Amino acid sequence: MNTILSNAAGAALRQSSDTRAAGISSALVADTLTAFAVMVLFAIVAAAGAIVLTRLDGGTWPSALFRGAVAFGGTLTLELLALGTVVALLS
Repeated sequence: MNTILSNAAGAALRQSSDTRAAGISSALVADTLTAFAVMVLFAIVAAAGAIVLTRLDGGTWPSALFRGAVAFGGTLTLELLALGTVVALLS
């Protein structure tokens, strides 16, 4: 068991040193992952809103789920484009 834990710790240390060698700060990685998590939550809210609006308009469940999926995908695509641009400018 200790061997598995020490191997995992060694892999984590090697990975963190690889990101430092590439010139990427750990704060930038943490901020990027946090922003990505917030973006996914925002995309879920946008999808839920699209589903509710479709159902209020009298749409069927399949059409509501389809519109929700399109809203989720579109929102996440635009957010990832913005996040990629910001990360490229900061690194």
